[in-house]
Amino acid sequence: MVSTQGGKMKIGKIGWVLVGLMVLVGIVIAASSVVHIDDTITYDDSPVLDLANKEITVNKLTSPQVTWNFSAGDAPTSAATVIVSKEGSYTVARWYNGTVLYKSNDGYDDDDIQVAINAVGALGGGKVKLGQGIFEVDNSILINKSAITLEGEGTDATTLKLSNSANCDIIRVGNPSENVFFARVEKLTIDGNRVNQSATNLAGIRFIKSCSDYVLKELYIKSVSGSGVVLEYGWYGRFTRLWLEGNLDAGLKTNGTSSSAVTELTVTDSTMSINDYGLYLEGKLNGGNFVNLIIKNNEKDGVFITQNYPNTDTPRSLYFLNCRILDNSHSSPNTYNAITLDTFETGYLRLVFTSCEIYNSGDSSYAQKYLFEAKQWSATKGIVFVNNHLALNGVGTDYFNERGSTLSIYRNIGYHYTSQFDFPTSAPSSPQTGDAYFDVATNTLYVYNGTAWVSTTLS
Repeated sequence: MVSTQGGKMKIGKIGWVLVGLMVLVGIVIAASSVVHIDDTITYDDSPVLDLANKEITVNKLTSPQVTWNFSAGDAPTSAATVIVSKEGSYTVARWYNGTVLYKSNDGYDDDDIQVAINAVGALGGGKVKLGQGIFEVDNSILINKSAITLEGEGTDATTLKLSNSANCDIIRVGNPSENVFFARVEKLTIDGNRVNQSATNLAGIRFIKSCSDYVLKELYIKSVSGSGVVLEYGWYGRFTRLWLEGNLDAGLKTNGTSSSAVTELTVTDSTMSINDYGLYLEGKLNGGNFVNLIIKNNEKDGVFITQNYPNTDTPRSLYFLNCRILDNSHSSPNTYNAITLDTFETGYLRLVFTSCEIYNSGDSSYAQKYLFEAKQWSATKGIVFVNNHLALNGVGTDYFNERGSTLSIYRNIGYHYTSQFDFPTSAPSSPQTGDAYFDVATNTLYVYNGTAWVSTTLS
């Protein structure tokens, strides 16, 4: 074990012998010394590299300086780790044995991160770890090989920020010439710096052709001059704990084609707010699960589905479960909807909303016109609303406006509030499906099912 006077560098044992000159923050090991290290090195009790797990730590360190200097041939050349760190005014990417892969002082960090990604990609995969700090991105970071993880130290610690006038995606995942499996991006903030970009179709993260089993986890993606996340082609994506906020276009957008579909996407425990659209599903989307989402305060529609190619191969469905879709249409109140289906072809696909809260809170500046509007669509499996909580609360136009067939609405609770979120105490003269009132004398709640009032006594 070796420790320093300031920061503490801890070195254990590894299966090979490194002989040469090593400088570790003031600790000099002479050329005749034999140093045994294991598969991890830590600095101030934080991991720097992990050979066994192919992990790389990218640190924004300016002081103290940490360098490795080994004689040529002293160590194996097929290392699984690269360290990217600040050394004075330079950002340097090195193999663990000290060989410099890349050195720059241009003020941008994406080239050094790319060197690290390429290094682990050439070895069959691994992890690139970004330390605390703001990493400036002037060109897209490419994850184009399988089994690569890009991981920060948390959304409050690590940020990838697009530089002024860069006008590019921040991260691009995929490879047109080969399949990319098991890509992961997690524990980061991605700042699109939209006010300083001229392009308007950018992405915080864009998945291009031939991605499968990809994961996004614990990301805050904001201020993109385009969409937070864009999916063009891929299978079995898993997104969880995303915050997509303040983006020029959509929080999350799919854009599959008839031959390049987005298949079986799952998004859970995520929030999409203050974007132009919350969730924009365009093109061919073959199956998806949207669970525990909050889609609110977006400028236009909360959920917008358009130009979806029919899936005639395998029956699949889009499920929305336990989602809250509220207070959208902020740019033009009473113009856009909570959910809009536009030029929608379902084929064998079924669209299901269940156990969701879809409503206007009563603020006229966030009035969704309809909670659900189908402008043009056809379906063989149908569109279903079941067991949802629907409310207009005095603003908006109506619950549903549909043009088509096979729309099923049942076991929902819908009601109009009169004031201060109180139920009416008598039945309206011309009830709509889902209207409700409360009989105080008998403690009974009545709901109109379209043909008759059904009731339940509350205890």
